[in-house]
Amino acid sequence: MKERTRHIFMPPKYILFPLFFLFTLLIMSVGTSAAEEFSAGSIELSASSSKDIEYVIKAEAQTTLWAANFSVHYDGDIMSLTGIETSSGFELDYTSTDGSATILLHSKKASNVSLKKGDTLAVLKFRVSDKIQPGEYFLSFSYPQNSAVTYSGSVKNLHITGGTLFYGNRVTYVSGEKTLGSDFASDGDTIYPSQDCESNNPDEIFIGWYAKKTSDHKKLFLAPGESFVIGNYDITLEAVFLEIKTLPGASVYFATEDNDVRLRYISAVNKKQYDFIYNTILGKDAASMILGTLICPTQYAENNAEYGENGGMTFEALKNDRLAVQTSVPKAPGQWLTGSDLENIGASSKYYYYDGILNNIIRESTTTDDEVIDYNTDFSAIAYLTITYPSGYTLDHFARYDPTSHSRSISYVVTKALADVSSVKTSYYRFKIDDVYRPYSSSQVEALYKLRASMN
Repeated sequence: MKERTRHIFMPPKYILFPLFFLFTLLIMSVGTSAAEEFSAGSIELSASSSKDIEYVIKAEAQTTLWAANFSVHYDGDIMSLTGIETSSGFELDYTSTDGSATILLHSKKASNVSLKKGDTLAVLKFRVSDKIQPGEYFLSFSYPQNSAVTYSGSVKNLHITGGTLFYGNRVTYVSGEKTLGSDFASDGDTIYPSQDCESNNPDEIFIGWYAKKTSDHKKLFLAPGESFVIGNYDITLEAVFLEIKTLPGASVYFATEDNDVRLRYISAVNKKQYDFIYNTILGKDAASMILGTLICPTQYAENNAEYGENGGMTFEALKNDRLAVQTSVPKAPGQWLTGSDLENIGASSKYYYYDGILNNIIRESTTTDDEVIDYNTDFSAIAYLTITYPSGYTLDHFARYDPTSHSRSISYVVTKALADVSSVKTSYYRFKIDDVYRPYSSSQVEALYKLRASMN
């Protein structure tokens, strides 16, 4: 049997080296340089950034591409992938779940697509959550190692630049129609709202923060400086103010049938604000909201820590020092002045008015260290509000104090009362005595003269 000879084709030596070079170049283009062919630039978020943002993937160099298969991973709580667009030479398939998308690009024909440096390969569109604070966050891109699809590129370096990106629940602080600011926190975090919220009205006192009840959370009312634990929800805290003020001056008050003369101070509270706190926030719980008047010798008020130095004495401490001061009987909701009392002070329909009465004015000295309080002792009045918050915390809020407006002695007030006359009869000046009209009856005028005589 004749042996058959196998003939092996050997290319000429002059083309062997070029073929080997081309083969090596092809391997390098698929393997080593693939990660260098596509990249995406960075984008910076700020408070004014659009919530719809795009990431453009571009060719880093001129290349020929038949298909690309890669995945993008992102935080689904911060952003969502809303769509992908690609250049006209490619078709697109992708699947996505929260925080991840697998993307397949391939040319519309079997042939490869040629891209120049800077050409757009794909545009990824994201919707950014409202629960975001400008900052830095890195999106990661990868491609499957054992993909059946031939690819010659992968994406790298796609990121947002800035500070620290933080997402969670938004706490918004508002005052009237004005938004003061916001915080972001995760479920279970402790929130410490500001306790230094101020009004442009010097007679308005910051009472605390309020959030009405919603489907997500219960009604919330916080004292200044009080904290709370947030759940998995957004919440808006409203600054609550109450305009409360002591009217200038004092008047005489006849407490009993024998015309025992006392000092009377009058204070006012804003109706709309008071009704909102009492009815809406506190649910008409009278024990949680009490109005009062702190009355004390003026020297104690002027030595108060807010107006001088006496070892840190505060109005709250004075209020509880029964030896030094007298607190008028607290006023429950609805105990407002009416009739001639309002007419005398020129009352406004914007306010509720209530009074504070000082009795037992005279204090005799029993030892050389005791202070003698007499008809010439100046007394100051400071309106206050005592609130018991839902947490059980009780706090006194004091009106603005001005010694010139809110300090009077019994001798000064009695002298003014006797000089308070009119030549014309009115609903206020209704008693005619000695050819003039007075607001006091003859027995009351007699008591005033008697009291002034005893002062001399």
